[in-house]
Amino acid sequence: MELLGQVTELLRGALGSPWLWVVVFAVSGLDALLPFMPSETTVVTVAVLLGPDPAQLTLLAAVAAGGAWAGDCLGYAVGRSA
Repeated sequence: MELLGQVTELLRGALGSPWLWVVVFAVSGLDALLPFMPSETTVVTVAVLLGPDPAQLTLLAAVAAGGAWAGDCLGYAVGRSA
């Protein structure tokens, strides 16, 4: 149980970092090319940790959607050039 608490505190500490949004964008984008990327798990975990703040949840949805769109465009470009 102590390990779970440490992991939770580590994740809560990352919420204030702008790198969190980069990671969400990248994982959502790479999900289009690499099916084993845990994009849904990443988005749900960040949403749970953010809590009920509508502004943060809206930002999360926008970043995840932007990453998914960018990943789809990248996949299309790779497929078209092949």
